[in-house]
Formats: sequence, C-alpha cells, structure tokens
Amino acid sequence: MRLGIILFLLTLSAGQARAQIFSSEFFSDPVSEGWPLLQQYCGPILWNEDSAYHQQLGFDACPEDPPPGGGQDEYVVSVSEYNGVSRWFYEFRLTTNGDRSEIPGGAPTSFVAFNSFGESYGVNVARDQVKFYRDTLIPNVFVDVESGVPHTIRLELNNEETPTFKWFLDGQLIDAGMGEDFFPSDNARITWRGKAWFLPCENTWYYIRYGVIPIESSGDFDSDGDRDERDVFYLAECIADRGNGPNITAAPGCPWADMDADGDVDFADFGMFQRTFTGSNADADDGGGK
Repeated sequence: MRLGIILFLLTLSAGQARAQIFSSEFFSDPVSEGWPLLQQYCGPILWNEDSAYHQQLGFDACPEDPPPGGGQDEYVVSVSEYNGVSRWFYEFRLTTNGDRSEIPGGAPTSFVAFNSFGESYGVNVARDQVKFYRDTLIPNVFVDVESGVPHTIRLELNNEETPTFKWFLDGQLIDAGMGEDFFPSDNARITWRGKAWFLPCENTWYYIRYGVIPIESSGDFDSDGDRDERDVFYLAECIADRGNGPNITAAPGCPWADMDADGDVDFADFGMFQRTFTGSNADADDGGGK
C-alpha cells in the first residue's frame, strides 16, 4: 500500500510548501529530500532501496584512526519556522543492528531536536534498546525492545499553556510530563545520524516526519487546508499499519484520521474521507466534512 501511492506523493511535491508537516519518506537520498548534510566521515556506504535509506558504517575506510569513532553520516535542518505553534511533533521509523553498548557514544543512531538554550528532545536507538533523553540534568529513560524489527518513535509537544511532552515507542506511551520551556524556539534544529563508535552497524531509516500536529477528525494530515492524495497516503498507513480498527482507540499520530470522531480509525473513516475529498489547494470545508 505504501509503494502504491509513491507516484501521488512525487507528483504533488510542488504543493508541499503550503503544508505544515515536513515528511521525508526516503524515496531518494536525504539531501534530495531536504536534509542539509552536516558531515560524513570514514567512508560510510549509503544507498536507497525499497523506500528506505540505508547506512553501513564501520572502520575499514580509516584504519589510521582507530576507535572510538568510525563511519558517520549526519544531517541537520532548522525548524525555527515552527516557533510559536501550539502543538508540534516529530516521528521517525528505523531499524538497526547496532549494539546497545554504542549508546554512550551517541551511536548507532541518534535523533534530536534542540536549541541553543539547553532544550533537547533526543533518542538513541540500538538493536535491542532505546534511550530517551531531554538534557544531561534530567534522568534518561531506557526501554528494551525487540531486535531485528523496525521501531517507531514519536514525540508530541503541547505549547498551549504550560509546555508538556509525550514520548511514544511503537504506539505506546513511554514518558510524559512538563517541558522546560516552549519548543520549537526561533533557533531550534533537528539533527539525525548513524554512527559507528566502537562497533560497526547498519541502519535503515524508513521515514522522518515533523511539524504541526493535525487537528483531530480533520482528515488533513499535513494541515494545508485540503484533503488530497497526499492525505490518502497517511490515512491508508493509519488503517493498514498502525494497529487501528473498529473500537480500538486511535493510535498516536492518527486521531486526525478519525473522520467520524468515534475514537477509532477504520474503513468507515476511509469512506467518509472519500466522500469529503477536495483535491489539492481546495478548502477542506468545501468537501462537506466536519
């Protein structure tokens, strides 16, 4: 189902400027999908295959520089345009064969949203463990996970009154509480990487998304004011791949797809989406929706 909508997304790329969600599905390399390269080191082997970005990282290309520190592939982007939004998120999905012993060195994978004032929301994912952290002064959260399968990490921030955060791992709430301040700020950034510290690793990134959390029951995933083919892609994902169904509470990242506002996401919502489909650059309210 994911591959069946690739052409829709590619042909609609010109309209993404209006959207309030950045989505990198890795149909091509990160730079082509809007990620400025920060650094590459020690000959990383990189390729795209089956709508995923692969990093093979080791030490063979720099034998004169022994561990710690080997292959690295890292990207960074500003998210300051979201300064002041009331609800913000990031989400990514990946798998890695990297060992948990690499986590103290910021490896085998790292993903962090941060600013210059000490605020950070970061994650390290290893083969069988995930580390969640906010800054060096706040206790970290470690969660053991199944190895050999992809894992989905989601952060949700609420800036409406007192700043709060929620961490999700594979759809389950892991940690929640008060944030140190409102985020993103005017100098906020996201950086993500694969890195070999003492051991080689291979990482596969399936997607990275961030932006404004869409309004519940809106049918408008990217908050661009319409219901179009781009929204169909994410609606189909919610129905097929996130454990949703009749009488099951909508999974994190999917309440926007609950078109009939009954608390779940199922084919009744898909039918309602079809009936209220507007096409690109239309007003979603013109489709007869909620």
